[in-house]
Amino acid sequence: MGIDLTTPGGRLRYAREQAGYKTARAFYEKIGVKQPTYSGHESGTRAFDFQAAASYADQLGNCTAAWLMGGGRGAQDSVFIDPWPRPLPARQNFTGTHAVLEPLHRRHVADLWEAAQNAGESFAYMPYGPFESRAALEGFIAANTSVADPVFWAVRPLTLGRAMGWLSLMNIEPKNAAIELGHIWFGPELQRTRAATEAMFLLLRHAAEDLGYRRLVWKCNNNNEASKRAALRLGFTPEGLLRAHMVVKSQRRDTAMFSIIEDEWPSRRDAILSWLSPENFGTSGTAIRSLASFRG
Repeated sequence: MGIDLTTPGGRLRYAREQAGYKTARAFYEKIGVKQPTYSGHESGTRAFDFQAAASYADQLGNCTAAWLMGGGRGAQDSVFIDPWPRPLPARQNFTGTHAVLEPLHRRHVADLWEAAQNAGESFAYMPYGPFESRAALEGFIAANTSVADPVFWAVRPLTLGRAMGWLSLMNIEPKNAAIELGHIWFGPELQRTRAATEAMFLLLRHAAEDLGYRRLVWKCNNNNEASKRAALRLGFTPEGLLRAHMVVKSQRRDTAMFSIIEDEWPSRRDAILSWLSPENFGTSGTAIRSLASFRG
């Protein structure tokens, strides 16, 4: 028999079951509050203080107090989620078919310095670079090898055998289960390759599936048309523009925002995997179908 969502009692039951608690007592004890006061009835039965229950459900974050108390919203309008904070990304290797991601380290300096030669334009929209010397690049890498946010990885295409770029997971919000893929810099030889696509995919999949983040974020300078095209190609949804959002290299930056949320991720993952499959590439190494075509 289904739950009657037209009554506060039914909504309370639905809220606590969606949150994973089999009994009302467990629901209250789990969030560290005392069980609400019962109100007596002439029949001798007892009922919950639903106002208190609504307050606690609101604290838990799996529904709103207004909905629980009958504020006119249907269950389909409330999004029930697991409120547990997500873990922080660890510095670990990721190995794909075309690329290996390695936590950024001083051993990557020589490769990355070589990759950055004659690539000044690739730093146009980055908050740093181009680097005037190997020592300057080494200083950048040293400053980003031990911080918790952002977490950087060097990208080593398997066909080339040397590090050719970097990327990171950043703006990490464990409580909100939101995380950004950013600081993406690929040297000219890495750009527009299967290794580049796979490198981004490996971190997105790790964030969404291994760590359980619900919101994957991509943001960039609104003038950076290449980055906006890349976001759309991977299946990110445009969210609009943050005007005068930042100052980068003494210039005002309007920021274009994109995201993939948890219910969208499976279709994005499957499309990228289909695009990366050997069957999608001819003998010349050129993709037969575009990535977007696999999303239908």
